[in-house]
Amino acid sequence: MASSDIGQSRALATVSGRAHGFLGRSMQHPATLQARLLWQRLPVGGKLISAGLALVTGVSILQAILNMIIAVAWVVCFVLCGAYLATKRPELTSFEPAFQEWFTRDYYPRVQQRLTTDQRWSPVLTALGPAVGRFEPSIAYTFWASRCLPASTTDWLLFRTAQVNLGSSAQPMYMTFVGVHDCWFALPKAQSELGNLSLLEAETPLQA
Repeated sequence: MASSDIGQSRALATVSGRAHGFLGRSMQHPATLQARLLWQRLPVGGKLISAGLALVTGVSILQAILNMIIAVAWVVCFVLCGAYLATKRPELTSFEPAFQEWFTRDYYPRVQQRLTTDQRWSPVLTALGPAVGRFEPSIAYTFWASRCLPASTTDWLLFRTAQVNLGSSAQPMYMTFVGVHDCWFALPKAQSELGNLSLLEAETPLQA
């Protein structure tokens, strides 16, 4: 233990001696001596101005270094976030269950309300069969899905999009879904657009 302490003391003494030697040589350097001589010749006002300029220059350099560090940190953060999101894109096979949940929970209740309150749709529902005519969500989903799916999908590296036409080819109503972080969500759509039931009209034209 004593020999270890002696070794550490010698190492510290060596480092301290080298630091003092470097400082001494720096102070004796011709450029340093000339700078000290010029500083001594300056009047008090000149010394104050020089000190102020040196302070401003030092602060500017530190600010530039700090800005550079912040910029590098932001770049690293964006790269890591992008890599994380890229690994969390949902699988394409997960879209249909997500679409079914959205259809039965969000979309079809609005359509069902319109179908039950507007008597113009009675002939259409009768022609489509008793199951659809009773407004059963599961049957309605099967009816729409058989005509809307598969969706048109696009891979954007960080996320995926899927587009479904809930209307007819003559009067399309495209619904876009975004897949990110292992889930799908529908982009907002105007209520007037969600009222597009041209798919039913195309299947069975409305009677006069």
